[in-house]
Amino acid sequence: MTATHRYADGATVKISGFTDATIGPNTASEDQTAKEGDPYVIVTLVWANTSTSEVELTPLITVRSSPD
Repeated sequence: MTATHRYADGATVKISGFTDATIGPNTASEDQTAKEGDPYVIVTLVWANTSTSEVELTPLITVRSSPD
């Protein structure tokens, strides 16, 4: 699955891929309940600025999941 969002000025952000992974001994997580061996997904984003304006990227992404 891929999805692209286009802003009015021409900048775009695209979800370009997903990778399944598991938490290892050196994996950082802000989830207090996360433990080694838990699965998670890496989401790859591609940003493009085709506008004439400068764009400062400050992505903040929060993803929550459950065993269900």
